Amino acid sequence: GPEFASANNNNKVGDSAAEACRQYFDFVSSTPYSRGALGHAATLGSALLEATNGWKAATQILRKEGQQKRGDHFAGLHEAYLEPLVHPSLLEEARRTAKHGVEVRAHMQEGERVRANPHPSLKGHLDEAAEQIWHDAQKGRVLIVVDQGQDGLRGVVSAPLARVPKYNPDRTVSSKGRVIWDATAVNKVCTKEDHPPALQPRHSELARLLLWWASRYPALPILLSKKDVAEAFKWIPVSDDDVRLFAADLGGKDFGHPGSTIVLVYNVLTFGWRGAPGQFMLFAWTVKSAFHSLKPNDPEWNDATPFRSLVLMDNTIICEPDIGLRPHYAVTAVEELTRRVLGPEAINPAKDAEEGGLTSSKLIWGLLYDTEQGTRTLPPVKLEKASHLLRLTEFDPGNTKVPLRLLQELRGNQQFWSAAMPALAPLLSATNALLGPADSDGCARPKGSPAVQARAWQRFWEAVEVQKLLVEIKSEWTTVFTHPLVEALSLQEVLALPGQAKQAIWASGDATLETIGAVDWTNRSAFSLKIAELEGPLRTFVETSKEEDPQEAEGEGGPEEETLIVAVTELLALVALASVQREKWRGKW
Repeated sequence: GPEFASANNNNKVGDSAAEACRQYFDFVSSTPYSRGALGHAATLGSALLEATNGWKAATQILRKEGQQKRGDHFAGLHEAYLEPLVHPSLLEEARRTAKHGVEVRAHMQEGERVRANPHPSLKGHLDEAAEQIWHDAQKGRVLIVVDQGQDGLRGVVSAPLARVPKYNPDRTVSSKGRVIWDATAVNKVCTKEDHPPALQPRHSELARLLLWWASRYPALPILLSKKDVAEAFKWIPVSDDDVRLFAADLGGKDFGHPGSTIVLVYNVLTFGWRGAPGQFMLFAWTVKSAFHSLKPNDPEWNDATPFRSLVLMDNTIICEPDIGLRPHYAVTAVEELTRRVLGPEAINPAKDAEEGGLTSSKLIWGLLYDTEQGTRTLPPVKLEKASHLLRLTEFDPGNTKVPLRLLQELRGNQQFWSAAMPALAPLLSATNALLGPADSDGCARPKGSPAVQARAWQRFWEAVEVQKLLVEIKSEWTTVFTHPLVEALSLQEVLALPGQAKQAIWASGDATLETIGAVDWTNRSAFSLKIAELEGPLRTFVETSKEEDPQEAEGEGGPEEETLIVAVTELLALVALASVQREKWRGKW
């Protein structure tokens, strides 16, 4: 344990620090939240700070006191049980971090105290935020003190606190909120590459796993469960030297300390620091690795395949066939491993009651999966948001003053929408063309000549209008934004599925400057067509392209023009074939 004696090894300093820490922790752990209670805790925390002569020793002794009173939630992580289940390097790093805390690796010398006022989003929700902080204090995660300019707070860097709303399981906005740290000051002097990668799964990976089980047991239901880790980042300790970088301030007037500031010094990770996701995923991957090393007993009843899961930060997705007791074994194993690695309180009981049960239909990462139908759907609440976003006046035709941040928000949403509607993917390039460096006003500015820029804007406006049309007809939402899971696979993967090769249509097309032709090899049909009637519109299309971008107008009737015309006619060949064979191709690949 840390030493708290003075330079001349006066044990009275250590004794007074231990007593101050006991008084602080006993009070916060036994007292319900109120503004007065938080204010008194800050007075007791200040006494601890004074007794230890600084934030580092104060948070060290508080961490030790918390472990003695509440137990070490990482005790299970150090058990030999995990050693044959997890790669030695991964388990060693998780255990090292649990013991010594996360090193921020920030290029910031310890200097003067940095203060920060909360963001406006916290106003009107002060008690909600303070109650969350009080909950953390009761677990020994935060030292609450009064900032009176004392030397003990030198080097402490506070981040502005903010509040963001939480979401209900159906993705509607909850009345409850989450406190986050605007850690910009620290994020500027450290990089996420200095920490473990926060690799996240894709919807296509979940689709592949579901389809693999469906092909293995085509007559059995596939059950889904979602397990949520409570308080995620806050289980992960920060190294003793770096806790000064995880502080925040509240106005002292609201808590009985007018003219002063309440300082919150955290000894665990907070939401807002750029290294937190990767550091948390170190532990999430430890759970995942151990889970994947297990398989159920009695393989003749439960299948001999090892368990599999997908982990998106604090959410673990389990999908298992309803065979024997296998899905129940899987759920029990994930819960047990999560508690062993992160502590007995790591499973969120409220969310588990809502989303943890085994069902064939579940909302996962914003999409509604139905394993009986083999589909995934964009929920209505997401489509309502899409309709609102696309209707913003900034996206109206003719407007070229569009804030780049708004375009980035649109692009992120479009990527999400395309998971349920792959047909949107070709439209994303229209938004991509506007995502270059912003102008002096922070607005989007396409690259290229004025003509190229004009064309980029025109394509963007047209793409937005198409998307508006898709989301405006509510009666068609279920049909338009529900798609089979197999559409998440590549063509090669689809053909590898049992029975899918029979669903494939094999066709080809070709074109010259005079003729287009195509063959439906599956149905033994073919056609050819002279393009004399199309030549005029095609030549006009090429000329219009030259007018829009003078850089493309090099010669007339040359190889580039002929190549463009042939490329268009080759596309027309397949489009024409599809229109002729539409009934025979319905429901096929």
